[in-house]
Amino acid sequence: MMEEKPDEKALTEAVSVTGYTVRSVKTEPFEKKKFSVFRK
Repeated sequence: MMEEKPDEKALTEAVSVTGYTVRSVKTEPFEKKKFSVFRK
């Protein structure tokens, strides 16, 4: 998780050297989900 948006070009270049292709980059705000073992 990051406060600022990631550098899409840097991410694309980092993934490209592994042999994969980045088709798109999507960012969304983090939403903490509630979790309970005793759900109703």
